[in-house]
Amino acid sequence: PEPITGNRALGISVGVVTKQLAQGDIKMPWMYLDYLSGDSKAKQSAALQIGLTWSPEFRYGIGLQTGLYYEMSYQSVNTSEEGVSIKSSLSDHTLSIPLRVQWRYEIVPDWSVFVYTGPSFDIGVGGKIKQSGEAWGEPIDTDGSIYDGGYKRFNMLWGVGAGVRWKFLQLRIGGDWGLLNINRMDEKVTLSKPLH
Repeated sequence: PEPITGNRALGISVGVVTKQLAQGDIKMPWMYLDYLSGDSKAKQSAALQIGLTWSPEFRYGIGLQTGLYYEMSYQSVNTSEEGVSIKSSLSDHTLSIPLRVQWRYEIVPDWSVFVYTGPSFDIGVGGKIKQSGEAWGEPIDTDGSIYDGGYKRFNMLWGVGAGVRWKFLQLRIGGDWGLLNINRMDEKVTLSKPLH
């Protein structure tokens, strides 16, 4: 049936997104800087996400879920091992545009549940890596973009998720999985968001 209460299509979204690189069976955080200490126990890194969301409904609770989101990731780490002492920091700024199909069902007036699925498109607008320190007596000083030679700026993902809505507030949980190779080299590397 058609939801009883009116659709609130426009909103502001604030949340946390986890990001994960995958190369075959190997999974690692997107912000993976602690490479000198061996295998990282962490498999994901976190990013802050804020943005505008637009969810117009057409009929029987079926509609779109889209918007424009800004995601910011940052990590800093100091490593010192076997003659190598490096201070590294990496930051990434991304715009994300989802284009998903959503279905909402109203349980009682003002209380709804919803599910969604569809693609999402990410564009890396800025990413910096800085390293300084000393390796076996030689100084290290780098300051460059993560998109210059390593990773592609454009990523396409497929997402699924669900949520609950009460009046004008909603809580959403889901994940997006990378469909494209974002590595400029030959080996396939995907970037996913297993949880948001």
